[in-house]
This record gives sequence, structure tokens and C-alpha cells, in this order.
Amino acid sequence: MTADTAEKVRTLIRRMAANPRWWVLAACYLAVFATTAGFSQRPTGDALEYRQIAAAAPNLPTQPVSSAYAGRFAIHYVVGLLSNLTGLSLDRAYDLVWAALVFVLFLVIFALFSGLDVGGFALCAALFVFNPYSLRPYILQAGLLEAILFIIGIGICLVGLTRQATLCVIAGLIVAVLGRQTAILVAPVAAAWVLIDPAWRQAIQRRTAWLTAFFSLTATFVIYVGFKLWSARFSTYFEPTAFHNSIFNLVADLPNAIFELAAHFARTAIPLAVPLAVFTTLVALVGWRRVAAPCWGSLLIALAIVVQPALTDPRFPGAAHNEQRQAALALLPLVCAVAGLLSQTCRRSPGPSRVVLIVALLAAASLHHEYTAIGPKTLPQFVGIQLLVAVAVAGVLAFDRRPCLTPHEGQCNGADCYNATGAD
Repeated sequence: MTADTAEKVRTLIRRMAANPRWWVLAACYLAVFATTAGFSQRPTGDALEYRQIAAAAPNLPTQPVSSAYAGRFAIHYVVGLLSNLTGLSLDRAYDLVWAALVFVLFLVIFALFSGLDVGGFALCAALFVFNPYSLRPYILQAGLLEAILFIIGIGICLVGLTRQATLCVIAGLIVAVLGRQTAILVAPVAAAWVLIDPAWRQAIQRRTAWLTAFFSLTATFVIYVGFKLWSARFSTYFEPTAFHNSIFNLVADLPNAIFELAAHFARTAIPLAVPLAVFTTLVALVGWRRVAAPCWGSLLIALAIVVQPALTDPRFPGAAHNEQRQAALALLPLVCAVAGLLSQTCRRSPGPSRVVLIVALLAAASLHHEYTAIGPKTLPQFVGIQLLVAVAVAGVLAFDRRPCLTPHEGQCNGADCYNATGAD
């Protein structure tokens, strides 16, 4: 390394250390790790199927794998190859790849919300990281790498969509579809976003927008279909279908299935209760007619992800009581929509007290009756805390924020980002 390069690295490190956003996000991460009830526990459920893929590397599995899991082949096969090439045990290889993915997710979260003032960044970081279903399930079960990969891909895609960066959009969707097949529902929304968003429809961007939409759809569906055809050689068909395994089976059983249907929707909604309360409050403050296109685009991406667990029959094997984790995959785009609304609002008065209060409330809501060593002991207690925090955070936000008087009033630029009113 030359002296010039070394100096540039030192300058970069000093700038990063001077940016409080890094410390805020790191503190949220550390709080979640410190309060989660364990790490990398014995694999169960889906993780056992994925380990079968990893254990077979560099060959293909000899025992049939369910087709729903075979479509998420890539990251687990990489773990198996790492174990085979380095001599690490499969457990240690999983832990190593898990650590790398969690770090990449850290960087993606920072990139996605770094344009906000420090107070807004803290709110969005806490809203995602402190959600009980965003990181905790994957700390306890380090083998569920495909979900983390999917979230990373969606985050990269959102960075590209909000910054009109074609390569980020396409790369994000490719990463997401390598993680979970749900990306095929996200790709059409992303394509529509780049074609409708005024920022993408500028004269100089018009051709880029059409190319981005085309390649986003093409790359996602080609990879999805390619993996599905290729994995057929070592998989057996086992996945819910829209016609035979949807909630319409429960609807047909009404009124007998009314409580089962209500419980299913409640399980799907509970991970999103707090961010939805924040989103709704900010929309009410801004006025729905003034909400920017990227906010609606982020919300539609979240809906595209939630629709899968919401419409799947909970009686399908493996679907019941898994709605929370699957619905939580929509958290990042939902929080991205909140970030867009925060940029359209301003603090009523400076001072950190209300921001600190909101972050503290979100930290309390992160405690789970099964995932954490402290906090609620029963499901009703956990649900009660979620609803209480949702109402409290919405109330504090309504008191703390107001619509911006000018289009650029809520934006954070240059050095002002470090000392914006939301931070002090």
C-alpha cells in the first residue's frame, strides 16, 4: 500500500468515525445481539433442508429436497463449498457466511438511510433493527441465510431505485431472487417504479428507465426459471400453489374457520404493526396527495412481499405460525417508505429528547417472549407491548413532526447532515 493510499484510507476512517450514524446503527445492532436468547442454535425445520444442500457440496444432494427449498440453493451451496475447500466444519462455515451477510446488511441499511438527518436515521435504523423479527430469528438460527440474502438484495434494489442507479436495481433483484423466490413478485413493482417515478422519467433518464425495467424483469425471471428447471433433478415438488393452498380454503369454510382466519392475519400483521403506525402517522401529517412517488413505490414492494404469507393457507405444512418471519421480510421497504416521509417532514423544535424516547420505545418493542432472554413471558404480553408501542410512537411522532414548508426544508446536505436539527 502506497503512502497516498494509506492516507486516503485513514481519512476515510476518520470521516466514518465522525459520522454519528455509524455509531447509532452499531448501537442498535449490539443491543439486539446482547438481548437475543442465544446464537446459532441447533438447526430445526427449514434449516435442516438447507443443510442437506450444503452438506452435499461440491456434489448435488442424493436425497430429494423439497422444491420450495431447492429454489434457495445458491447461498447454502456456497456454505458447503466453503466448508469443503477450507476444512471448516459445516457449523463454522455457516457462522462465517452468516457474519459476512449480517455485516453487508449493516452497510446496506446505512446506505439506504444515510441521506436523513441523524434523528431520522436513528428512527429508521431502530424501526428496522429493533423489530423482533428482523434479525433475532436469524441470530438464533444462523442457517437461515437465504432470508438475510433476500433482505440484502431488496435493500440494494431500494438504494438503486431511490438514487436512479440502474446497476444497483438489477444487482439487488438478482441477489434477492438467489435468496428467495419472492423476488419474482418484487421485480414487476420495481420495473413499474422506474417507469412511473418522475426522477426516472427525466429526458436524460428515459431510455435508462426502460432498459432498467426490462433487464430487472428479465434477469429475475430467467434466474428463477433457470434454478427451478435445474433443481428439478434433485428435488420433489412441495410448495403451496395459488389455486390449491390459498386462504380461500379458509374463506370457503366460513363461519367455522373465522377464528383460524383471524389468527392467520394477526400473525401476518404483528411484525408490521409498529412501522405501519409510523407510516400512517406520517402520511396523515404530510397529506396523502403530497406523498412522493418513491414512498408509494417502497410501500408496494412491501405489499408484494407480504402477499405471499398473507394469502398462503396456514394449514399448508410449514406455513402455520411462520407468517411472522415471512411477513417481516417486507420490513426494509416499509421502513424505506417511512424514510421518504421523514424527508418530507421537519422537527417542530430541536432537541434529542423525543428521538431518544422513540428509539427507547422501539427497543422495548424488540423484546420477544421466545427470542429474548428478557422481556415479555407470554404471547399476549408480547402482542400487548407491540400495540402499546405502536400507539405511543405514533403519538410522539405526531407531536414531534410537521410538514416541511419548502421542498428542500427537510433534506440533509453536506456537512449539515452531521448537525441537523434531528440529531441535537
